[in-house]
Amino acid sequence: MIKLIVYCTLLFSINLIAQDTIYKPQHSVISLDKVKVVYRGIDNPITVAVLNAKSYTVSGAGVIATNEVGKYLIKAQGGLETKVYVEIILNSDKKIIEEHIFQNKDLPSLITTVNNQFSTQGYLEFTLEELKEAEIGIKLIDFLFPKYPKVDCFTVTINGKEFYENQGNILTEDGLNFIEKARKNDLIILRNVKWYFSGVSASNKPSSSIVLKIIK
Repeated sequence: MIKLIVYCTLLFSINLIAQDTIYKPQHSVISLDKVKVVYRGIDNPITVAVLNAKSYTVSGAGVIATNEVGKYLIKAQGGLETKVYVEIILNSDKKIIEEHIFQNKDLPSLITTVNNQFSTQGYLEFTLEELKEAEIGIKLIDFLFPKYPKVDCFTVTINGKEFYENQGNILTEDGLNFIEKARKNDLIILRNVKWYFSGVSASNKPSSSIVLKIIK
């Protein structure tokens, strides 16, 4: 009886595809680059390694090869899981197919932050001096991914009327000058926050708006 080895705390099952028997992984290892799930809406990088084999091929719904050996991307589809198959030709010329199963998840809600602060009830208070070096960011709750999104640009509005589009993740000098127009009790809203993952393709799911009040 073949001794089964479980890698990366993933659950594997034995099934039949055509005339090939699918084995629980014994020769192939798939690392999700420190991620235990795959997220819909982003390219999930994985690393595949196979020991003591002449060759192998990797396939599965949403699995895409990159230009780097052993590196693949998973575009998670609908459903609860993604199955990745590794077809291996052993040194003995025996062919086996191993199945790896990963859990699919939706991206968590994206929360806009200012200096890593956010509020789910109302607004945040800042002085103009504090905003000069304030970093606008994105937070995702319980996000198991090796990278975090970075803010590319956002819109600043005062009471929902005047607006200024700020490039980058820090308020520009023009952006700060725009905010100086705010009067006492005016609401300053950062919205239309655009973001990206460095080196990873992702659908631009909207981030939440954040409300600020300036302490004069």
